[in-house]
Amino acid sequence: MATQDLTGLTIGGRFEIIDFVGEGGMGVVYKAIHHPMGTPVAVKVLKAEHSKNEKMLARFRREVRANSHVQHRNIVGIIDSGQLDDGRLYLVMEFIQGRTIVEILDDIEVMPAERALRFMIQIADGLAAAHNLGIMHRDLKPENIISIESGEGEIVKILDFGLAKMVESSNPQDKITMTGEVFGTPVYMSPEQCLGGELDITTDIYSFGIIAYEMLTGAPPFDSPNIVTIMLAHKNTIPETLRENYPEGNIPREVDDMIMKCLAKNTADRYISGSQLAMELRRIQDKLTGNRYGAPADMKFERKLPTSEYMSIDSGTSLTAGEIQHMVQKRLREKLKSLSELMRNYRCISPTHSVGMAKLFAVEDEIAQIRDDEDSLVNDLAEKESNLQKRIAQLRVAVQDLSYDREALSRKIKDNPSITMNELSLAFPHLGQMDTGCDVRSILDDYNFQITTLEKSIADASDNFATKRHIFNENLKEIKRLIQEKEEEARFITWEIIDEIISGKASILYPPPVLTEIGTIEIYYTEARRFRN
Repeated sequence: MATQDLTGLTIGGRFEIIDFVGEGGMGVVYKAIHHPMGTPVAVKVLKAEHSKNEKMLARFRREVRANSHVQHRNIVGIIDSGQLDDGRLYLVMEFIQGRTIVEILDDIEVMPAERALRFMIQIADGLAAAHNLGIMHRDLKPENIISIESGEGEIVKILDFGLAKMVESSNPQDKITMTGEVFGTPVYMSPEQCLGGELDITTDIYSFGIIAYEMLTGAPPFDSPNIVTIMLAHKNTIPETLRENYPEGNIPREVDDMIMKCLAKNTADRYISGSQLAMELRRIQDKLTGNRYGAPADMKFERKLPTSEYMSIDSGTSLTAGEIQHMVQKRLREKLKSLSELMRNYRCISPTHSVGMAKLFAVEDEIAQIRDDEDSLVNDLAEKESNLQKRIAQLRVAVQDLSYDREALSRKIKDNPSITMNELSLAFPHLGQMDTGCDVRSILDDYNFQITTLEKSIADASDNFATKRHIFNENLKEIKRLIQEKEEEARFITWEIIDEIISGKASILYPPPVLTEIGTIEIYYTEARRFRN
């Protein structure tokens, strides 16, 4: 239990602590109610040593403001921050109920590759959002990654983003610490982090690789009771590949190669950012999904929906069997077009074949138009979400600035209950000219009103977007239904034409080049039908 239980107290003027959640290396976590919004939040109160001096406090506030710009569905967002009367720093975050990767692996030991890939993609998406703003996590580990159940499946969220940087010490002796402390957990630290060197965003890529390795094999590549042994292994030892370490896991080679690239000792040999990593993960996922459904080995998959650039859609999901089927059928149509052009050049195309191709082109035009509508819909939502996230980030920073000022004023008034308005204005020049007859506590009320107004704006904007997203999902379902309908029509026409060509092969004297192409399309046609069945 926490040494100084805050249950029952209200901090920051609006966060009522209602329950103790847990205690870790960084500090204590409580559940609180955000008044007057009535929503649950998590309050992390950091250990006293993380608030040693004014320089650290200034850095903490600066880093909190920077990290508040990272608004992403796969990152637990920062709502506010402050300092308790006893000097301890605290962070107010989204309240998330779920299970960490540690808890999941305690139950199942290893994750199947398909589920692990969904987790990895969402982690990479979260990293991408932060890396695009030049922000790194620096303490990525299974305890900091939590999975929650939703109507969309498992949503993965990264905790404590940038927290290590927020409370970084300038003392060189603090650069390497024990497990659970500020600057990283040795099992998951990059070689350069172990050596106390300069870090860039690829340090997160390395830590990601360790976590992915553990998810798929049940253990990290380097582990020992001796911290120095672990750090030296990160620096000098090339880990076994996952397939060597855990051959019974049937880990796909593409996944193995991707993780080993993340674990490169040289930063230049890793993926350069979360965005690049997310793109590679989706490529691997789509290829494996295609293999599972029996798609042709040389099939290259092109997603119509956005990937890591857009946060609302496609989070960790693979292509569906229907989407792969459409791609296979599109490839078959392309082969039929090539064959039809060749037959036209040799003047051996039948009238019914020509009519069929005209019908096929017309249906394809309709499919293209519907897909354009799909792209417009998706891009419109993506733009709205991007604008919303930027707006929320701006409002969050404004709330934090007001909250910081309100907290300082509150502390001043508490220390000197009889302080006058003149004395208050001298202590806080940014307040400007104030009515000397005004009650000093009315200033706090004004701050509370401004903060509440901004926070209500954030909640209203989020609710409004949630409504837009619901409408989007309904519209997208209808578009997908239309695409499915037209794809079925195109499939029927395509198969009808090919059946005619194949059945006439014995009675029509096709030129040798045409016969060769017919043989090729017949093989692909058989595969396409087998895939559908």
